[in-house]
Amino acid sequence: MRKILGAILLLISIALLFTVIQHNVIFTWFSGNMKVKQASSMDNTQIVKINAGGANVRIIPEDREDLSADLQKNGTKNVKLAVERDGSQISVAIERPWFHWFNIFSFHKSMDLTIHIPINYHNNVDIDLSSGKLELYGTSKQKPLILKELEIDMSSGNADLQYLQVNHLETDMSSGNLQLRDITAKLSEFDLSSGNVTLLHYIGGLNADLSSGKFTAQIDKLNGPVNIEASSGNVALHLPKDADFTLDAKASSGNIRYDFPLHNVTTNKHDNIRGTYGTGKHKMNIRISSGNVHLY
Repeated sequence: MRKILGAILLLISIALLFTVIQHNVIFTWFSGNMKVKQASSMDNTQIVKINAGGANVRIIPEDREDLSADLQKNGTKNVKLAVERDGSQISVAIERPWFHWFNIFSFHKSMDLTIHIPINYHNNVDIDLSSGKLELYGTSKQKPLILKELEIDMSSGNADLQYLQVNHLETDMSSGNLQLRDITAKLSEFDLSSGNVTLLHYIGGLNADLSSGKFTAQIDKLNGPVNIEASSGNVALHLPKDADFTLDAKASSGNIRYDFPLHNVTTNKHDNIRGTYGTGKHKMNIRISSGNVHLY
């Protein structure tokens, strides 16, 4: 018993020691309230990778030639903003020393990372967040940010995207909320363990895989296939009147409702629905283990 108690006291002492070290100016990488800024040339850049931990991230496209990153630490100490180039890749990362896990006072402090990129950068962006908020906006609906690929990986938090035109959009979220407005893509893919996706004024095809949560999409123009799988949750798709699709929907437990005058409709007792609308050009496959689907 004394050995166990001694080990516990030793761990507490180590945690307190590193907390004191982290609040000592001698060991601090930067002052806790300091704003840090770094920049890099964008010449021949094929991909921008952002690893922001739990920071709030705002990406601003503007008329410039380089990438600039600003980190407002808001009292969070022992963090370093690193902007590095490796061949055709630029990495923007918030780095912490290994002993930051022992700091029991800074877990609830947030940081703000603002990244300025050239509006004429049209290659790939890869964003990794453990929590926090992500904002990425193009200039306007008439002047969207144009990218080849946009990949977002979030453990939790909220993301707000607007005025984007991409070949391929891929989003992986463990939990949180994702809102997208005025997005055009050849294909968008959403993988959510838990959370909510709201897609407004969307043009393109889409794949969505939800373990639980809610998926709502307002599609202005359907020009690709739609594949949706949900273990549990609710799916609502608002489709344009001139959409052309062939529907194949199945709910193991729940119900499927549609407000379109489908042709060649077949149904069965397991709530399977098949039918076509318009020319039936694009395939629309929906699978719900438990939940509700509404097409309107």
